[in-house]
Amino acid sequence: MAEMLTTTQAAKRADTSRPTISRALKSGDLPGNRGNDGKWLIKADDLDAWAGRRSTVHDEQCANSVHAQQKSPDFERLNEISRELDKTREALAEARQALARAEGENAANRERITDLTTDRDALRDALARAASHPQIVRPVGGLGGLWARLRSRG
Repeated sequence: MAEMLTTTQAAKRADTSRPTISRALKSGDLPGNRGNDGKWLIKADDLDAWAGRRSTVHDEQCANSVHAQQKSPDFERLNEISRELDKTREALAEARQALARAEGENAANRERITDLTTDRDALRDALARAASHPQIVRPVGGLGGLWARLRSRG
């Protein structure tokens, strides 16, 4: 039976990185099988053949290409746009929270206005009824108070 290697073991054996092995597996350059656990298994013979075909010049070109992309003005502009987008998303989230608070306060204020309007109308009605039925009001401390009753006993 052929020796089977994990991606980590294959990377060590081929003297490359595990992501390079994973990319080669996904692109089909390096044959491999996935186990039931979803991990790649690679035959040692397939790995050795792939490593022999693989050019270090190609790896350097890829590395330089990625490095050049990261240094390019377009890459920097994309990073800047990404940062601006993140800031905009944060501002939008804060604005949504502020809007929710304002809507809650608005609903509470409308309820308070309704209560005050009801109280005002009730007071108007009470004043109108009182004005249409005048009552005799005895002055406090006048002749009919507590002192007058006490004087009459004594």
